[in-house]
Amino acid sequence: LVITTPRFDSPFARVMNRKWYCIFPAHIHYFTRKSLIQVLDKAGYEIIKNKTHTRYLPFSYVTKRAMQTFNPSLISKKQSSKKASLIIPINLGDESEVYAQKKN
Repeated sequence: LVITTPRFDSPFARVMNRKWYCIFPAHIHYFTRKSLIQVLDKAGYEIIKNKTHTRYLPFSYVTKRAMQTFNPSLISKKQSSKKASLIIPINLGDESEVYAQKKN
């Protein structure tokens, strides 16, 4: 079983609070590391691997999103140019990829 889910108890999620990008209606349940382990255990699974996601995003996108979140008044109403942007790795530790197997 492979599950990808936001980590509701991650430091980034806690800092962002209601501005955290993973809070939206499509998610019907949020998991902490502990609650996900409990759900899997109750269903008869054990976690064999747990890692966080690294996303590769344009630097311009990351800076624009940060400005929108923390100071929207800095965003120009004009569309930014479509120039190529440096791609950077981002791992906020707020999304888990969990591999589990049925217990023996």
